[in-house]
Amino acid sequence: DADIAERLLKDSNLKGRWPMYSLVDGETGGQIAKYIPERGMFSLGKGAAKRLSGISSNRVFIEDFHPKGTIFCVGISGADTNIRPLDEVLVYHGDDLRAIGRALVTGDAMSQRTRGQGVKVRHRISMRV
Repeated sequence: DADIAERLLKDSNLKGRWPMYSLVDGETGGQIAKYIPERGMFSLGKGAAKRLSGISSNRVFIEDFHPKGTIFCVGISGADTNIRPLDEVLVYHGDDLRAIGRALVTGDAMSQRTRGQGVKVRHRISMRV
């Protein structure tokens, strides 16, 4: 998504050498994302939360709990249909961004299933958007 890329790259720098790249904030030096060579993509860090809050894609909506570890489909109340397995996702309860993680199934499957794993949480966050 072009909006996501623009938000992540604005005022940021790429640090490190192959294959250990990190995308860092140009002002604070805090990590936004880290390149994972096994997956061939960047993995979002806590620094990405503030930059990506309010986007309208790759969102998962959960019941009222603070996730850690794995979010099971039974606790997911909705998800964007564009989500594919292994995509980076933002986990919300209402207007609260609660976590960043990796999708384990499609967005449709998360919304429809009552069993199984939906999202592997990487970072717990508590931020109102």
